[in-house]
Amino acid sequence: MRRFLLFTFFIATAARAEQSPLLARWIDKAGGAERVARIAAIHRIDDVDEDGMAGTREEWTTAAMQRRERVDHVHDEAQIVFDGANGWRRDWNGFVEKLAGDDLRRQSDIALLHSLAALTGAAGPPKSVAVDTLEFH
Repeated sequence: MRRFLLFTFFIATAARAEQSPLLARWIDKAGGAERVARIAAIHRIDDVDEDGMAGTREEWTTAAMQRRERVDHVHDEAQIVFDGANGWRRDWNGFVEKLAGDDLRRQSDIALLHSLAALTGAAGPPKSVAVDTLEFH
């Protein structure tokens, strides 16, 4: 079963890459279609300095475009969770709010890019906007 799904992925990826040389180059730079297909989750850790407050940002992103981000400034912590459709933010004092509008779209866009969904087809077919720009819906 797994080989069939992987083969189907290659056919779909090859068809999209033929339609978009930019997408083909992006897939190649990410290590190729086979490598991208094997990635189930990505964990990133970064040092941050936000408004003079040093800290650490950790992000977990899955192939299903779910993500969780935790920013720790030593004396406070904030988290964002995005399940692929809905998002929530817990701020430094524990207040939880459901994300909407631009905040929710931003989380969806970040998940699309950081999960490599644009390369696997999970983000839908790309639309070429310019020679160096692709748009996904």
